[in-house]
Amino acid sequence: MMYKQSPKINSNEQRMNQIHRNYVAADYNYNYSNNQLNLQLAEKMMIAYKHQKNEKKPLVTKKIKMVDPFSNKYQRDINSFAYVYEAGGIPCKINYNTQGNMKIQWIQDVNIQTIPYDPVLVTCFNGLLEDVHPYLAIATTAIQFMLQNEAAQEKIIQVLPKLVLPLRSALSSKSDKVFGSALQILKSLSNVVGSHLNKYLKLFLVPIWQRQNHSVVGEQIRLVLSVLEYNGGSEVFQIIKQKIPTYSNF
Repeated sequence: MMYKQSPKINSNEQRMNQIHRNYVAADYNYNYSNNQLNLQLAEKMMIAYKHQKNEKKPLVTKKIKMVDPFSNKYQRDINSFAYVYEAGGIPCKINYNTQGNMKIQWIQDVNIQTIPYDPVLVTCFNGLLEDVHPYLAIATTAIQFMLQNEAAQEKIIQVLPKLVLPLRSALSSKSDKVFGSALQILKSLSNVVGSHLNKYLKLFLVPIWQRQNHSVVGEQIRLVLSVLEYNGGSEVFQIIKQKIPTYSNF
C-alpha cells in the first residue's frame, strides 16, 4: 500500500512513524468495517430468530365431536337421546370435578328405585348410538347406574326386547368408541339378566364376530364372550361356536 508523503516530514524516523500510523489506521478501518458488517448480520439473524420463535405455530389437537349450541340438528330429531336429555327427559346432569373428569349426578329428589325403566332405560340404550360428546358418556354412565340397582333385574327383563335393537345397532357401529361402550353394556346386561339374554345372542354375535380380530378390542371381546357363556349356561357355548367358530372357553 502506497501512502503520500507529507511535506512536513523531514527525517526518516518521522517518515517511518507516519507510515506506521497510516498502516495501523488502515488496518483499523478495515477491521472496523468488517466488524460492523458482522454485527449487522448478527443483528439480522437475531431478529429473524426472535420472529421465528414468536411465530404462532398451529396446534395439532385431536378432534373431538362436540355439541354445537347453535345447531338445530338435535332439535329436529325428537326421537334422539340428545333431544330427550336436553328436554329434561333423563333425570340427571353433568358435573365436572377439579381434575376435569365428568360425573353423572341424578337430580335431587329422584329415587332410582322409582325411576320408570321404560322409557328412561330404553332411551338411554338409544343413546349408545350417539357419537357426539358428551351424550354417549351420559347414556353409558346412566345405563350402568340403572343396571347396578339391586331391584333392577325384574324391571330390565320386562323391557329387554326394547333394548336389543339399539344395543345391536351400537355394536354394528363403525365407531370404536361406540362399539367399545356397547360391548361393556352387553357384559353388564348379561350379569343382570343372565340366561334371559340367550335368545338374543345371535343378534349380538354377528357384529362382534366382525370385530374379533381387531387388535384393540380383541381381548375385550374374548372377555365378554366368556361372561355371556358363564351367565347363560351350557347352551351358550354352542350358540357362540355357530357364529364364531374360533371361539374357545379355554
